[in-house]
Amino acid sequence: MDTYQTKTRRMQGATIRSAKAAQRAAQTARIAAAKAQAARVLESGVCPMCGTRLRRNLAITGWYQCGAFGEPTFRETPYAALPKCDFQMFTE
Repeated sequence: MDTYQTKTRRMQGATIRSAKAAQRAAQTARIAAAKAQAARVLESGVCPMCGTRLRRNLAITGWYQCGAFGEPTFRETPYAALPKCDFQMFTE
């Protein structure tokens, strides 16, 4: 026979599971929105913050950075004199 405490625990477990499912759904929606935004930026080919060309960083798959990202000594020659821009994104 189920006691009141057992029924209460069972109901609390169901509530926790549904809350976790809602969190997972929200997280999936945020990730999908971020990927869609990254795809739009990548399609344009320019940094949304400064307008410099995007470049792919080969260290990690899907990592793109602004051409003016990082120290001037590590940038391509045309972008070495530009002000520093910190834009970077992941597409995968």
